[in-house]
Amino acid sequence: MKNPKTDRRSRLTRQMVKDALLELLKKQPISKITVKQLCEKADINRATFYNHFYDTRNVLEHIEEEYCKNIETEVINAIYSNNASEFILNMLTEMKSDKNLTQILKCENTKPGFIKKIKKMAQDLLVSHWAKRFKTYAKEKLEYIYSFMITGSLSVINEWLKNNLKESPQEIAEILQKITIGINNYLHA
Repeated sequence: MKNPKTDRRSRLTRQMVKDALLELLKKQPISKITVKQLCEKADINRATFYNHFYDTRNVLEHIEEEYCKNIETEVINAIYSNNASEFILNMLTEMKSDKNLTQILKCENTKPGFIKKIKKMAQDLLVSHWAKRFKTYAKEKLEYIYSFMITGSLSVINEWLKNNLKESPQEIAEILQKITIGINNYLHA
């Protein structure tokens, strides 16, 4: 069994490295960040770094994975509470208040893989839910509907990010809710 003190120390070290990477991402793309820079920023030595991570991209993958798990929990809660409006507003509010998440989403070098993971996770959950709920639709058709909905929603969010989150989460949520309501009406037709 691991010593709890070691586990706590290990978690603290990992968090320091993640925080350091997020700080460095504000100034330069992931491809330009070196392990040396990351170690200096986190105030650890390289051996300690390599005890926890393989390279800088591996640190970013860990950060993204944490966000994906949180988003997955939110998606599951929204599906089973049947409250897409609250989910949308909660996610947008989180994006606006969590500067680290916003940084990851705005970073052109990291975004495609992260967004792809989120899309796939949400697709698996939502299409499966729809297939149970709307039995008259073939799963393939539901996948097209999901694709249309998520692509439009992500484009709206991307524009919001490009505009430095000028509008309130409520304003963007209203746009996304109208998209969702339109799709919901189509499925119930």
